[in-house]
Amino acid sequence: MTVPDLLTFRERYPDAPGFKRCGPSEDAARSVKKRAEVLRVMVAAEVRKAGAYGMTTDECATALHEDDLSIRPRFSELSDDRDGRIPTLRDSGLTRRGKRGKMITVWVAR
Repeated sequence: MTVPDLLTFRERYPDAPGFKRCGPSEDAARSVKKRAEVLRVMVAAEVRKAGAYGMTTDECATALHEDDLSIRPRFSELSDDRDGRIPTLRDSGLTRRGKRGKMITVWVAR
């Protein structure tokens, strides 16, 4: 198990999958790093294609034939505005019913 030096560690959320504790969470984040990069590109393209109608995480997962547990974190990463970054996605202010029956956020491209 490695402990990242927070002053020099370059692969940080949202540019890389995040983890809160060293150990299994860190190992999982590192194991999906390459796949997460690909999924971020695919998610951004799908939401862009949806235009002003936008897209929920469930809708995007269905469109990409991916598990929603792989897609939801990509929305968080793409909407992060820390460190003065300009997010790729933004909350539209609208909601739609998700596959579990709850109202969930509709996202649009910036």
